[in-house]
Amino acid sequence: MKNVFKYLLIVSVVMVAASCNQRELNTRVSNTTGWNYFDQRTTNFEANEGVGNVNPIGMVPIQGGSFTVGEKDEFITAPRNNDTRTLTVSSFYMDKYEVTNLNWNEYLHWLEFVFGAVAPELVDQARPDHKVWREDLAYNDPYEDNYFEHPAFSFYPIVGVTWEQAMAYCQWRTDRVNEMALINAGAIVIPPFADLQPTDDEAYKDEWEQETGYEMYSYEEVSPEDPEQTVTMYRPSYEWIRDKFVFNTDKYLMDATYVPEYGRRPKLDSYGAERKVNIADGIFVTGYRLPTEAEWEFAAYAPVAGEDGLTIEGKVYPWSGYHPRDMSKKNLGMMQANFVRGRGDMMGVSGALNDRRVITNPVDENGCLPRDHVARG
Repeated sequence: MKNVFKYLLIVSVVMVAASCNQRELNTRVSNTTGWNYFDQRTTNFEANEGVGNVNPIGMVPIQGGSFTVGEKDEFITAPRNNDTRTLTVSSFYMDKYEVTNLNWNEYLHWLEFVFGAVAPELVDQARPDHKVWREDLAYNDPYEDNYFEHPAFSFYPIVGVTWEQAMAYCQWRTDRVNEMALINAGAIVIPPFADLQPTDDEAYKDEWEQETGYEMYSYEEVSPEDPEQTVTMYRPSYEWIRDKFVFNTDKYLMDATYVPEYGRRPKLDSYGAERKVNIADGIFVTGYRLPTEAEWEFAAYAPVAGEDGLTIEGKVYPWSGYHPRDMSKKNLGMMQANFVRGRGDMMGVSGALNDRRVITNPVDENGCLPRDHVARG
C-alpha cells in the first residue's frame, strides 16, 4: 500500500456461538421451570432464537483464533520495540472493501440534506482533507481537485479522514442500518424528507409550530420573482431535526417513550398490545466501529490452519511468506502487491508495471498485470 494513504475498514463485532452436538435447549419450553413460552394463558414470555443480522450488509465474517502479533522480520538498523507475542482474537465481521469515495459522498449528502441549512458546521466537520495530496515538488493538483468528487474515483478508497470523522461515520452507519431494519419490520415509516424543504407559507409555519411545540428556523433569501426583494423562508429547526426527525439507535433502545415523530408502534405482542421493537427481537446491529490493532493485523495476515491444523507464523507477506515477488515459474519476479518499491518508484517501469496504478486502486479491483498475473494487495 502507498505509505501516504490511510484506509478505513469498518467492523462490527458479532459473538459467534458454535456447537459440535445437537442442541437440547429450545425456545418453546423452559428447561428450568417447565412453563411454556409464548403462551397467552400465562405471562406470554417471548423467547427468540436465531434472529438478527447474521451477515451485515457489505461485510464478511472473520473467524477468530490465536496468532503471533508483532515484528515479522529483523531490521538491523531499527530498534526492536515491537516484540512478538501470542494473542487470541474473537470472531468478527469486517467490510469486504475499504470505505469508498462513493460511500463517504453518500454520508456527506445525507448530512447536507438534513443539516445543511440549519447546522452547516456538521457538514464541514465531515469533509475529507484534500490537502493530503499535496507534496513538495509533485504535481498532484488533479487528485486534490477531483479525487473525492469525480465519478471516475467513486470506487477508490476515501483518504484524508481523521479518526474522529471515521468514528462519526460509524455512528451514522449504525443508525441508518438500524433505521432501515425497523422500517422493514414495520416498526417505523420512512422519514418524510420532503418536510425538510423550505417554505414561505407563514400559515403553514404557524400551524407546524403549534403542533410540534418547536419554532421553525427562518432566514432571508432573494425573491425569485424580484431580485431586488427578499422573502422570508421557513424550515424545521435544528432542535426538531435532532430530537424528532433523525433516528438514533441509543435513544430508541434506552428511552421507552421515544418514538420518532414520523413513526408508529407495531402490534407485535400476541395479546394485541402495542410495544416497541427491542434488542430481543434481534433486528438491530450491535454497532459499527473501527477495527482494533489486533483485529486489523489478524485479518491482514489471514493465519488460516492447514490440513494438519497448524499455520505458518512469522510471514512477512500473507500470500508468499517472505517474498514480495511471485516465485512461481509462470510469473517469476512479478510484484504481488501495490506498494512503493523504492524512493520515487510508485508503479514500476513501463512494460513491467507493478499494478498500473500510481495511486490507490479501486477497492474491488485485484489488479491488471501482464502475463495474467494478479496483484493481491
